[in-house]
Amino acid sequence: MGGLGWLPTHWNESWDEQPLFSFDPTTRVTVFGSILYGVLWWVCTAGGDQTAIQRFMATRDAEAARRSFLVNSLAGGAVAVLLVLLGFALLAYYQTDPSRLPPGNTIASHGDTLFPYFISHHLPVGLTGLVMCGLFAAAMSSIDSGINSITAVVTSDLVDRFRSRRLDEKSRVRYARWLALTIGYSGGLAELICD
Repeated sequence: MGGLGWLPTHWNESWDEQPLFSFDPTTRVTVFGSILYGVLWWVCTAGGDQTAIQRFMATRDAEAARRSFLVNSLAGGAVAVLLVLLGFALLAYYQTDPSRLPPGNTIASHGDTLFPYFISHHLPVGLTGLVMCGLFAAAMSSIDSGINSITAVVTSDLVDRFRSRRLDEKSRVRYARWLALTIGYSGGLAELICD
């Protein structure tokens, strides 16, 4: 596209208006609300998410845990910047040639579906497969981390605490596997029912 001229320099007409602050409950997004949400999510995830806590607890001391937190925060910021740039590039791609849009769609009406459409219709076949594999791997990684975290919490905080006799290691692993299987199937069944 001839350099970085595709970076937006003004508010695009297809974007929702985002006031700085609003008491109106029908206003979808505000700048203040976005910043507050981001900070609260960051604090809650870093301080209360089981996978984050396990990551910090696996370090050798508090200094290493702080370094791990800093690296994780910087990587998250870099990913956010890359995703914003990707969104701008995708916007420019469809604005320069609107015939690439799906029939009957506009950027304003179907903006959230354009990235999957781009992956499935405009990337080369092999690259589409690699992107899909990456998406599935990331989803599976998040899901298995959550299931393993739930299993560890239930086994340590509930089963061990309320049993009169502590399970031996072999029974504990077998119990954790069955629990992980049950949680996984329950989550999949709940997803099917909700859809």
